Amino acid sequence: MTRAKILIADDKPENILALAKLIESRDVEIMSVQSGEEALNLIIDHDFALALLDVQMPSMTGFELAELMRGAERSRNIPIIFVTAANLGPEAVFAGYEHGAVDFLLKPLSPYVVRSKVRVFIDLYRQRLDLLILKEQAEEASHAKSQFLANMSHEIRTPLGSILGFAELLNHQTLTDTDQRTSVETILRNAKLLSRLIDDVLDLSKIEAGRIDVEAIPVSMKELLDDLQAVLDFRAQERGILFKIEAPDSDIQKNFLSDPTRIRQILINIISNAIKFTEKGEVCVKVISRSAPGGKVYIRFEVRDTGCGLTPEQSARLFQPFTQADSSTTRRYGGTGLGLVIARQLARALGGDVLLEKSAINEGSTFLVEISATSIAASQAVIKSTTENMKDFFRDKVLAGYKILIVDDAKDILMLMMRILTLSGAEVVGVNSGLKAIDTLNSYQADLVLMDIQMPDMDGCETTVILRRNGFTKPIIALTAHTVKEELDRCLRSGVSTHLSKLVEHDELIRTILAVGAR
Repeated sequence: MTRAKILIADDKPENILALAKLIESRDVEIMSVQSGEEALNLIIDHDFALALLDVQMPSMTGFELAELMRGAERSRNIPIIFVTAANLGPEAVFAGYEHGAVDFLLKPLSPYVVRSKVRVFIDLYRQRLDLLILKEQAEEASHAKSQFLANMSHEIRTPLGSILGFAELLNHQTLTDTDQRTSVETILRNAKLLSRLIDDVLDLSKIEAGRIDVEAIPVSMKELLDDLQAVLDFRAQERGILFKIEAPDSDIQKNFLSDPTRIRQILINIISNAIKFTEKGEVCVKVISRSAPGGKVYIRFEVRDTGCGLTPEQSARLFQPFTQADSSTTRRYGGTGLGLVIARQLARALGGDVLLEKSAINEGSTFLVEISATSIAASQAVIKSTTENMKDFFRDKVLAGYKILIVDDAKDILMLMMRILTLSGAEVVGVNSGLKAIDTLNSYQADLVLMDIQMPDMDGCETTVILRRNGFTKPIIALTAHTVKEELDRCLRSGVSTHLSKLVEHDELIRTILAVGAR
């Protein structure tokens, strides 16, 4: 704890000694002088919590010293208590207050009164320091969030500009087939980037609210690593660097219980960073697992790059929300400064952590990702990787024979969903409100309902409750732009069969319909 400094000014050493003895404390530093001139010299170099000034000093009285203190910017807010004889007249008291006194100590001094009055001002001083610290922290947080918003605006506008530009380009009749394919691929790639940005912000809000949920389902190490190789190898090739994953055969063949989606999110985040900051050389991921009693397994992913590296000062700024190594990092490489924070919190939710093991300028960095999982037998069912080859749902008309009602007040989403499902072979009816959905199902024998949740007048949950009450027993899939747990739980309580994000990919939408609407 920083000790509060108290200035005592008195021309008599015995008075200084007596007063100092009364107020001495472990959290107080006493500095004393025997003249006003000496006091002014100390004030130049020190911040005082309180000044105790003798009124009657030669060459410069306590009142004169106080007047000089009040006239200087540095000392005008220092509380002043005058120490004087008890026979001080009313005029002198008024003069003291006019010169800036906050109180008087009357001789002979009462130990209890002296300690009580001094302690009040020490406590006020500490409160003022605490407020200053809070103010600085608030200003730093405000600056960081303002910088984050500026970065986020840039990160959103960049892909959005590509989407709008290439979408407009598709309107040109003279576009070749190759140019059309390139335009569509660019639009999809940038749309997925926007989706990830939104997911990052939502994940951060969940983390700050302590609402991160993780699963414990079977994971194949081999398929996880194959998935990472397939997803990230292309990014490395674009940068002109090598990307490789090294793991012992014994580790590659392992299966375990954990959350594959969160593991992929963590690793893709960390490895993507390594690729982004590496201009030549390689990014290498080494996998090491360690068994523990009780069927536990600890898995370590060592992500090493030959990139630009970090200074110790830059390293200290990592893992802070809205913060990157420095402003030049944002200008040169982009990004929101959320990735490492989210990766670390997700890893901790999985019983592990994300750490910067080492880094040096122009030599690269090594990050460690650790998770704790439960080992399972190789024969147990394992969730397939995201790169699993899917059917061509449009060509195979996999939804042939399905009658589907789509409920959404957003015209473009309604049109998109109807087109996707019609191309997949389904018979589709679309309505734009909950009331129309209830009315339509009185006569239309739908096999399944896609229900928008946020609609005016009657939302999707309210509509679902009425449909269930009216005896509709077929599956209802909620489509929602909200991914917070409370909203999803409300959907399930209302009677929906499952829920999907409105950013759902076509394959996932059709797979979900096939799963819940199995006939």
